[in-house]
Amino acid sequence: MRLSRCLAGFRILLALVPIVVGCADSRTGPRPPDPSILFPGVATTGRVQSLRDTVRFMLDLHDMEGGAVYFTVPGEMMRLEIFDAAGQRIAMAFDAHHSGSPQRFIPRVVPGSPDRYRVEVSSVTNDAPSEFTIRVFAASDAPEHVAAVMPLGSVVRGEDLRHRWDADTFALSVTQTQLVTLTVRRTKAGTGDLAVRGWDDGYYYFGIGAGPADTVLGAVTTPPFTLSAGSHWRFQVSYGDTGPDSGSTGYEVLLKPVSTASGVAPAAR
Repeated sequence: MRLSRCLAGFRILLALVPIVVGCADSRTGPRPPDPSILFPGVATTGRVQSLRDTVRFMLDLHDMEGGAVYFTVPGEMMRLEIFDAAGQRIAMAFDAHHSGSPQRFIPRVVPGSPDRYRVEVSSVTNDAPSEFTIRVFAASDAPEHVAAVMPLGSVVRGEDLRHRWDADTFALSVTQTQLVTLTVRRTKAGTGDLAVRGWDDGYYYFGIGAGPADTVLGAVTTPPFTLSAGSHWRFQVSYGDTGPDSGSTGYEVLLKPVSTASGVAPAAR
C-alpha cells in the first residue's frame, strides 16, 4: 500500500513537470524577428570581420509585391548581393562612406517570392572589421498616383516620394532616335535632394539632382542626350544622399525633345 501511494505521488509529480516547464518558456509578448532574416520595415546592422568574411541573411518577401533594399556603409567599400532560390544572383550593390540616405538597388525592385532570397555582404577594400546597415521596404516598380510611363514632351505631375526611402520608376520604349533633355523640379521648397537616374537597357547612364530650393521646371536640366531607336529606358526618381526624416515631396519631371535643326549634336556616351 505504501509503495502504491508513492507511485501515485510520483505519477502526479511527472504530470506536473511539463506544465512547469511550459510556464517557464511562455512569453508575454511577440517573439522578436530572427536577426538572420530581413523583413520589410526592419533595419538590420551587421559587421564583416575581414576580406575573407561573408555575412549571410535570408530576405523574406513572400506576402508582398516586392521590396526595395537599401545598403549603408559608413566606412570602406562593401558589397551586397542577392541570390534567388536557384542560386542565381539577381542584384548587387556597392556602398562606402555613406552616412545619409542609403543606396538603393539600381535599377530594380526585388520581386515578391514564396521562397526566401539569400543575401550576402562582404568587404571589397578593407581587411579590418566594418559595419553596415540593411533596410528593406515594401515596394513596387510603379509610382503610386500616375502611370509608370515617361512620356516625351509632357510633364509627369501628380506624383510624390512618400518617405525618405521611396523611389518611383518610369519606363520608356523608344521607337525612333530622338535627342532630348531631362529636367526635374520640386513642387515646393523643402529638405533633402531629389535625384533622377536614367538607364538604357540596364546600363547606368546619368543622374540629375534637384536641391531643396529647385522649384522651377527647367532650372535643373541635363545636357542633350540621345534616345536610340529600339532602346528601352528606365527613369527612377528618389532622394539623393540626403532626405527628410518624415513627410512627402512632390515633384515634376519633363523629358523634352530637342530639335536637331538648332545645330545641337547628339551627346556621345
